Amino acid sequence: MRNPVSDNGTARGSGRWLLATVSKALDVLELFSDTTRDLSLTEIAELAELPKSSTFRYLATLESRGYLQRDPQTERYHLGLAIMRLGAVATQRLDVRQVAEPLMRELRDTYRETVNLAVPASNGRIVYIEVVEANQVVKMAARVGDEDYAHTAALGKAMMAMMSEIQWERLKPRSLPQRTEYSIIDWPSLMRELDQIRKRGFAIDDRESNAQVRCVGVPILDRRGEVIAGLSISGPANRLTVACALEIGPALVGVGRRISAQVGYEKRLVEGGGATS
Repeated sequence: MRNPVSDNGTARGSGRWLLATVSKALDVLELFSDTTRDLSLTEIAELAELPKSSTFRYLATLESRGYLQRDPQTERYHLGLAIMRLGAVATQRLDVRQVAEPLMRELRDTYRETVNLAVPASNGRIVYIEVVEANQVVKMAARVGDEDYAHTAALGKAMMAMMSEIQWERLKPRSLPQRTEYSIIDWPSLMRELDQIRKRGFAIDDRESNAQVRCVGVPILDRRGEVIAGLSISGPANRLTVACALEIGPALVGVGRRISAQVGYEKRLVEGGGATS
């Protein structure tokens, strides 16, 4: 048994209370490996130390969600496509960080400002997964793990502008909260902004997330042409002026294309995609 289970049906682990049913379902999935690629109901029940009736319910649920597949001829189970998709997403995010990090350092050294890498979250939010801070006394930097509204951040707007309709429907914000007096808070204005970003190739956050900060951002696309991340340069607004942002933008587009190409994207970033209201 991987996790002790309390009397009320929750599993206990690492000092925190966990759901026993979820823990058991994960136990079942973790039975599969490179050396154990398919298992029967009986084998799974024995290895997971579960009654056959309970095992069958776990398997039926996991199969219905695509995490397991059952061979109708042998009645044996193997990992399904849903697991593969999740693994691909996790690997892709790791890959994009590894690919981007040295180029982010080059950008930091060239422009002497902070360079950020973020990925889409949900409900119009983004999460920072890498930050290379400026080597200056006064600098503006998010922290890894911080969240922000996509519509107020340069890299967030750049990602939104290049999302496919399917991605947009899955990740679009339900509302447009205001962060500063410069934030875009109505849909017509945001749609016009995204259209301009698609034409220009990069986005500018003109003090929209922080009244003292200006940013320039571009999207990063994967081999399917879907947005997987955004890259930006941020700095104090009195140092990173609009003129500077417009000058940095085309160079940042080039770096975004290089990262996208290294994670499998083959077309030009300005082609296709684009959110609709």
